[in-house]
Amino acid sequence: EFLHATKITRSGFTTLLAAVEFVLPNLRRELRWSRTVLSSWRVLAPPKHTAPLPWIGGLLLASSFILVGRHSVAFGLLLAIRTGLRPGELLGLQAKDIQLTPRGTAVLALGAKRGTKVGRPQFVVVSNAFLVRQLRARKQALQPADYLVDIRYDAYRRLIAKAVKDRGWPYRFTPHSTRAGYVSESVVAGVDYHTIQKTGRWSSASSFQVYLDVVTSSAVGIDLLQYSEEAEYVAEHLDELLHVTTAKDVVSAGNAAAQEEADSSDADSDLSGRDGQAAEFDPRAAA
Repeated sequence: EFLHATKITRSGFTTLLAAVEFVLPNLRRELRWSRTVLSSWRVLAPPKHTAPLPWIGGLLLASSFILVGRHSVAFGLLLAIRTGLRPGELLGLQAKDIQLTPRGTAVLALGAKRGTKVGRPQFVVVSNAFLVRQLRARKQALQPADYLVDIRYDAYRRLIAKAVKDRGWPYRFTPHSTRAGYVSESVVAGVDYHTIQKTGRWSSASSFQVYLDVVTSSAVGIDLLQYSEEAEYVAEHLDELLHVTTAKDVVSAGNAAAQEEADSSDADSDLSGRDGQAAEFDPRAAA
């Protein structure tokens, strides 16, 4: 009955198998057929890894988000590329999690990671001057419980996909692309693997290397050079484009859900101009 009533995916089957073995640990070595099916499934349908998002691509997507008024999402995307934050970590950050230091840096408190021996809170140190300025402005403008990025995961994923589609890009960018971009660009910049694994908070080298794709990251970066004029303008005017002075400039946690509903119900016009075509960036008009 389960077989005919359910159209199960590989991820769903993996989750189901893990749940059964967790609840009934005595079956862990007995479900040989299920393990064989899962292994064969991985061979026949290898996982599709997300494409790494380089900094230039982040600037261009941030430009798209700014055009539709999603300033905090634009900032969050750039913050994730430069720090390697996981999507869940980024979207879970609240104003109270931002700690500004006397040295001109910022510390993002991520909470204690389950399963760690020490049980101490995880954190990310931000030293980039632009990011620190933006974090300071947002901490001052928001209430402590307000979220730094005013969107949830599904809406974030849809927003990225819509921007990529409207730009006509062939890449498969997802919320995890920023973390892959962080890894790949760090390697190209000469940062050693151990440092990247430590700062990115990967528990093992194997999980870290899943995100590493220098070839694709470089190819994407080269391809996107055709949009260098727009990217350069955005980079030079980031503080102006993402300017925050009061809480009204940032959608608070209480308004986020309502905004997401509007996003999903108006998906066809999310990032479009009046004629339904992708809104184009004009540096001269923006200036």
